[in-house]
Amino acid sequence: MQRTIIFLFLITHSLVIASTITTVYEKTTLIGNGMSMTVQLKESKGPIEIPLHTHPSPGTVYLIKGKVEVDFNGEIKNFIPGDVWVEPALTPHRGKSLEAIKYFVVYHHPKDKPYIN
Repeated sequence: MQRTIIFLFLITHSLVIASTITTVYEKTTLIGNGMSMTVQLKESKGPIEIPLHTHPSPGTVYLIKGKVEVDFNGEIKNFIPGDVWVEPALTPHRGKSLEAIKYFVVYHHPKDKPYIN
């Protein structure tokens, strides 16, 4: 199943439609003790901005292509291909890239609950 999410952002007072993030692959599996694991492969064809959000449980991201800047509740971190980072549970964060990106992400979350808030 392929899903596409469109993110919008402002540049010098003009509304510009950014590239979309396409979910190339997604699979959710029960892992026991009331928990599920969702794995995703996502990509964009150009620059993106990911709006502020949180996750109920930590997520692990592996960047395959592109450069990404992530703002973790005011702390800016930059990532390049091959980097791995954890999106801490309940920590507000947002991201952006100035080019096409591709990444793999794994979320552990309560069964039948979303992995994003």
